[in-house]
Amino acid sequence: MAVFIMLSIIENAVLMAQDLRIVWEREYQSQDSTAFVNQAIFDDVGNIYLAGYSQNDQNSEDFITLKYDADGNQEWIARYNGPGNSTDKPIGVSVDRQGNPYIVGQSIGLNSDFDFVVIKYDHNGFEKWDARFDGPLHGADVPTAFLVNNQNTYVPGRSLGPDSTLDCITIKYNSDGVEQWSANYAGRRTGLDQPYALAMDHLQNVYIAGESSDETDTLATNFVIVKYDNSGNELWDLRYRNEIYHRHRALKMIVDDSLNIYVSGEIVRYGSARDNAAATQTLKYNAKRQIQWIGSDANDSGTDVPGSRPINFVMDSLGNLVFSAVLVEFGQYFYRIVKRANDGKFLWENHLKPDRDVGDLLVDSSGKIYVAQQNVLMAFSPEGAILWEVPFEGDYFYISDLEFSQNETEILIAGNLYDTQGNSSIKLIKTKLSPVMEPGDNTIRSKLHQNSPNPFMNSTQIYYDVAQTSRVVLEVYDILGRKISTLVDEVKEKGRYDVTLNIPFSSGVYFSVLKTTPMEAQFKQTEIQARKMVLIN
Repeated sequence: MAVFIMLSIIENAVLMAQDLRIVWEREYQSQDSTAFVNQAIFDDVGNIYLAGYSQNDQNSEDFITLKYDADGNQEWIARYNGPGNSTDKPIGVSVDRQGNPYIVGQSIGLNSDFDFVVIKYDHNGFEKWDARFDGPLHGADVPTAFLVNNQNTYVPGRSLGPDSTLDCITIKYNSDGVEQWSANYAGRRTGLDQPYALAMDHLQNVYIAGESSDETDTLATNFVIVKYDNSGNELWDLRYRNEIYHRHRALKMIVDDSLNIYVSGEIVRYGSARDNAAATQTLKYNAKRQIQWIGSDANDSGTDVPGSRPINFVMDSLGNLVFSAVLVEFGQYFYRIVKRANDGKFLWENHLKPDRDVGDLLVDSSGKIYVAQQNVLMAFSPEGAILWEVPFEGDYFYISDLEFSQNETEILIAGNLYDTQGNSSIKLIKTKLSPVMEPGDNTIRSKLHQNSPNPFMNSTQIYYDVAQTSRVVLEVYDILGRKISTLVDEVKEKGRYDVTLNIPFSSGVYFSVLKTTPMEAQFKQTEIQARKMVLIN
């Protein structure tokens, strides 16, 4: 995920019309027709690793890991059956820069309930090691997230603590699978504590987010964020509760390069006449742990609201937040996408197809949004307009995972394909994003030039070319993705233009952003280009 060094990596980003072309499709079926996928990813050279599970001869689930080359040829499959010869289910897969895949999940132990397990393979599919964690009471120890950084693996999850209640446990393993540290968070009173999300900042501090029992209300839990240094020492915890609501589950978290923290989760109100009195709540903390804003679907008066829960939560290159959410009302499921600015301002929402389960969500470097629903993939513009949708065959195809290739020209689609008898197989689709160009105009492009002078002190000149009669918008953004000024917003004829920027800003990095939309083209497309500017006072 791109954290926000904003547009510094988008020297010439272009947003244009696209179509989605299927490169190849693969289907994996187990002998008993019960195969499920959790995640599929690209490595740095275009190979694909897939993690899932299927039943073995004893009718219990095993991990399965598959590797495909860029052309869709299956290179190997590896199975993992834990020491308990029972249920083993992964939560995902990651691959290091050396091409070694890591699988993390839960696995029944020999004399225990579920344990954490991390498995490392080499690029040929041979197991290098596995590392397991069984808590002090040998109860259900379940990992909920993980990340791999510099061949170290970080895994948070829930574990039965010494007082027989669930605690947050976070473990770091080195490249050889040796535990480096284990940190336990038991909250501020005996009760429920469990993590759901994990993040790492650029200083390699580790953050977990989840829920923790309220200090005084035995029916309530709080959003909780815990920060550790890279040696596992707890630095601080943050807790939040909306007093009208009871259960608070921080399900998603982002930490940006300025050490701002964004969490989104579900808050639930008990004692309601309706079972679905829940809402999605999103918070931003600054690096000093101060709340900057709270965005909520909750009704401040405490009256019932439709049940709402975030599914995905991502940040675009401008620092805007995009999330998908499910709303449950009288037994019917509704889905939507919501976009907020970095300052918490509500920008827009778009309702998706009702009663079609939402899977993964991606945002590319130009701000386009890709959302998977049952049997369909949709693309939206940064402003929330639908660009296209591609249907997929099958009785029920739940797309659980979307992944970009490194240059964002390909999207990997992975999901579970169900037939009318309830059998499940794994479906993997590699697609390519192809720009749709206006016939006969494949090379003519409007262009945003670098401002001059740059760096500048008091004023600078911004130059741009318009290739054909277009709606032109020229804006200035700061490093946090906040719009500072609109310099141009009008229709322009073909030609070269310039505008003087002399608004008194503070010293820092800014971005000029040019958006051009042809007025007369048969196939309209919007181009977005950005240039970095440095102001020195």
